[in-house]
Amino acid sequence: MLSDSLYDFISGRKHLIWYVKDYRALNEEAVVEATLNYGNWDDVQKLIRILGMEKVAQIFRKQMVTGRQRGNYYPETAHYFTLYFNKYVPLSARSRKLIEKQRISLSPNIKSSGFSLRSFHKESNPQARI
Repeated sequence: MLSDSLYDFISGRKHLIWYVKDYRALNEEAVVEATLNYGNWDDVQKLIRILGMEKVAQIFRKQMVTGRQRGNYYPETAHYFTLYFNKYVPLSARSRKLIEKQRISLSPNIKSSGFSLRSFHKESNPQARI
């Protein structure tokens, strides 16, 4: 069940979750995923003001680490927000140990996608020297 402020946020951005009719039935995880995947920077910043940076980072990391079925982040989105949250909400030592112990990467889809800024730069500007 969404709080009033989160309900107002997502109901004003129907393009983020176009496939849902009842926004009250959504949970925070679905709103975070849709906003990070499909929202613009202003949407992300507004979401962070509503939930808090730590809460958004916690939800994102939980979705990435557990490998849940619904985790539909684009590889580039997953990579960017992994770096972003690692910078602004560093992992605790305990969390790092758990991740290392389980040998789970925070962004498992990045390795398989072959995406890198270097390859992106080459594709967008073949003449560029990297």
